[in-house]
Amino acid sequence: MSQLSFVNTNYFRETALFYLKHGFYCDFPIGTKEYYDFWDREKERSLNGYSVGGVKITGYHYWYLNFCQIQRIPENVIITKSRSRKVEKVQDFPAFWDGDYNWFWLVDIARDGISPDELEKLGLMYKIHPDYLDGGHHLALTKTRGRGYSYKAGSMYSRNYHLKKKSVNYAFASDEKYLLGNALLDKTWENINFINKNTAFSQPYMPGGDQTLYKKCGYAEKNPITGIFDEHGYLSEIHGVSFNNNPDAGRGKRGELIFFEEAGKFRNLIKAWEITRPSVEQGGYISGLMAAFGTGGSKSEDIEGLEELTYNPEAYNCLPILNEWDEELSGTYCSIFMPVSMNMELHQDRDGNSLIVDAINHEEKEREKKKNGKREAYDQYIAENPLTVGEALMQTFNSIMPIKELKSQEGYVKAHHLNNLYTYGHFENIEGVIKFVHDVDGKQSFIDRFPHSVDDDIEGCIAILEMPQALEDVVYKDMYYVAHDPYALEDASDKTSLGSAYVIKRTNNISHTYNELPVCGWVGRPRSQDYYNEQLFMMAEFYRAKIGFENDRGDIIGFARRKKKLSMLSEEFQFEYKKELHSKNVQRNWGCHMTSERKKQGLLYIRDWLMEVVSVKEGKEYYRYQFIYDIPLLRELYKYNDKGNFDRVSTLIIAMFYRKEIESKVVSSGKSNSKVDFLKKVAYAIPS
Repeated sequence: MSQLSFVNTNYFRETALFYLKHGFYCDFPIGTKEYYDFWDREKERSLNGYSVGGVKITGYHYWYLNFCQIQRIPENVIITKSRSRKVEKVQDFPAFWDGDYNWFWLVDIARDGISPDELEKLGLMYKIHPDYLDGGHHLALTKTRGRGYSYKAGSMYSRNYHLKKKSVNYAFASDEKYLLGNALLDKTWENINFINKNTAFSQPYMPGGDQTLYKKCGYAEKNPITGIFDEHGYLSEIHGVSFNNNPDAGRGKRGELIFFEEAGKFRNLIKAWEITRPSVEQGGYISGLMAAFGTGGSKSEDIEGLEELTYNPEAYNCLPILNEWDEELSGTYCSIFMPVSMNMELHQDRDGNSLIVDAINHEEKEREKKKNGKREAYDQYIAENPLTVGEALMQTFNSIMPIKELKSQEGYVKAHHLNNLYTYGHFENIEGVIKFVHDVDGKQSFIDRFPHSVDDDIEGCIAILEMPQALEDVVYKDMYYVAHDPYALEDASDKTSLGSAYVIKRTNNISHTYNELPVCGWVGRPRSQDYYNEQLFMMAEFYRAKIGFENDRGDIIGFARRKKKLSMLSEEFQFEYKKELHSKNVQRNWGCHMTSERKKQGLLYIRDWLMEVVSVKEGKEYYRYQFIYDIPLLRELYKYNDKGNFDRVSTLIIAMFYRKEIESKVVSSGKSNSKVDFLKKVAYAIPS
């Protein structure tokens, strides 16, 4: 990343420095022309920006530097780069930071747009998608902790409140504790009180307009004709809204500025975002700017919204930035990211330029110190002090899965569009022959994200990575097996659980592509459970495979009985390879009864399966996870915990056990004695 290198940045904050020296802003007598000229100048700069030496900062930035006091490390400590272990923060005006220069410009660009030539002159560290320079967009920011964004947001509210008549602004959070208690609104109210006490921008509170979660300025006068108290003055407002897990709380909130505070802890963020958007967007224009900002280190279900806004900004009308942090996502776009290497105090020069190399070296030493501690604490530290976007969006829970590797693979698949290798459609039985029918719009039915929303279309479809390997149109015997995790009864009100099935291709001496990997999948929850089962059994016939399944729920045995297809079900797993998993209490003839011990062991098998070296090229080892192109499966794997619905992972657990049950079987053409094996009569079918 390259950007402007700043010099003499104190010129941008001369007004604040004057206050620090004298204890007041203006030494002209109140009521004089010079007095009014001074405050008119400050208002102009705070609304429209200020230029020094050909470099311009925005109005929001000018207001923040000169009229907002924050808690910060003393400036003399930063300049001298003191290495004292004890530093007490002081109440002071912000220093100029290059990261703030970028942030405040991105706010203006997202809202108002900019020409390519003007953008080039700014020398920003971020490369904005060229199609998004027209304005009318929102912002999402994933950041390192401790960079003062609550102060910055509070100053933006305060500027609107004091300088723009009838400005309405909202602070949204999932819980009131993220608004009050040394939080966003506390800092906003402090700034308002400072302005009211020390500037000519002071605004009185409207009667009833000085509340814990709400401020409104203005005054009321009794109308001599009507006798009603009329409102006068600026009439600007700031509202704090605690959602308490109710995404509808943002409905109808029309504001000039709407911040989603602590977006990394905002459950149902995407739904709340989408419900709020129509209130500030009309006909391709925005009447208000929405911005979500947050830090990582949250549990899975809380951070999913910020993750979605970060990696899919265009879908939510957020300003897209070229991702220059995640190597595996090179060339793709994400939302704004503030790494730990930017604006790290003691690793900046006196003009606020980040000393990136010094900061990274410092961070790597800190990480080395923490490696020997608890894994969860280390992950928490990384997520709150990230060098990459992927690190910022880590979830902090104990997991046996290789999270970093799986997230890297997801990024690689996205960047290289490897998910496009799949063909989507459904199976049909045409005159006794199972055929795969490619649907032109089949991908629209594919459930391409995890977790899915309860409002999503969860019909699902068949996704094929590789067609069955065959000899003279007859699929090889024992080359494939099906692992299946059923869902509960079709009239169940809970739609979070899906049916999931994978065709796994076994290692063999005939075909060496995708060995021990899913080559076909069927994940969904159609209206009819019979339809799901019909597709499942046709998938098994198509690949000449038997179905191994969890036999605790669903209707697969009943369906097979009714359709006279019991021979297509795997015999009950015996666990001869691990006697402690064997159970004599439950005998169901087919499939696998799941216990907590079996589940734990299955997860260990998955981890080993993922990290197994499958090839070596030019001395570099390649692991099995690097050949998984199924994005929702990858996401399930690295998000896995013992509380949510992880249908695809449950299917892989079955696959791991089935794999061991049949590992002694040899793949063959199986063309002789065809009447014995119904699978031998299934012809290989090319997609129609």
